[in-house]
Amino acid sequence: MAIVLNYALPAMGICKHFPCSIVFAPDRFFGLGIPHLYTIQEIMGLKDIIFHTNIATMMGLLYQAALELLFLEVGIIKPLHHIPYSIF
Repeated sequence: MAIVLNYALPAMGICKHFPCSIVFAPDRFFGLGIPHLYTIQEIMGLKDIIFHTNIATMMGLLYQAALELLFLEVGIIKPLHHIPYSIF
């Protein structure tokens, strides 16, 4: 992101040393509203997990198996939505 911002911000008429907290802040908080690349990547990954587990593709089955293995390693017996957040 730094390489892109070094070229994009001056092209927009903004100093390239502008604080990142303001660059990535939403418009409603008077930021520039530029989405961070890692945030977009995480959202796309979560959408992928939800999509594949709902239609039971091979990838969805692999996601489900990985989650079940995580539950075994952590020692969770109940379904995840039944556990209070403070304990989890």
